[in-house]
Amino acid sequence: MNQKGFTLIELLTSLTLTSIVCILLFQVIFTLKDIYVNDSVKTELLIKNTNIAEKINSTFEDSPINTIRDCEIKNVNCLSFNLENGNNYELLLDRNKKIIKFGDLSTKLSDSTNIYDDLDVCYYYSLGDNNLIYNTFIKIRIPLEDIMLEEKFDINVIYQYNGGDYSNLIGTIENNVPITYIPQC
Repeated sequence: MNQKGFTLIELLTSLTLTSIVCILLFQVIFTLKDIYVNDSVKTELLIKNTNIAEKINSTFEDSPINTIRDCEIKNVNCLSFNLENGNNYELLLDRNKKIIKFGDLSTKLSDSTNIYDDLDVCYYYSLGDNNLIYNTFIKIRIPLEDIMLEEKFDINVIYQYNGGDYSNLIGTIENNVPITYIPQC
């Protein structure tokens, strides 16, 4: 007798194998989705970092910095840059609104990105060799981290120029308080 059809064991085996293949396929799809989302978040942060760094560098290329001061703006971390050409620029970090602003450039950060620390500026001035073309280095650090990726994406801008007289950079002291905000690195 020739019976055509599947036995119960053959049917269960084929369903089990199909289920295993589907589970593995879904795992691959979810992994690829996570990789895509993480890469897009990283790319967005890196583009914003590049835009901010380019804006700061291009501004400082036009004229050297005279002084850097801490701004007095409530709930906003801020530095004010006074340039030799008389222009003033402010670098603002608004933690609540998640906005970074420098001059006419304003960048809104994603919901998963936080400003985890205060804006940091430090300088290095070479007192030893007066023959250097660029004897002053200023480092500006904008501290950013992404909660979803659990990574830090600090924006670091290093500006070098001929600072000339060291006292111009650090300014004068009024009422025994330095008027600039640039601790040494």
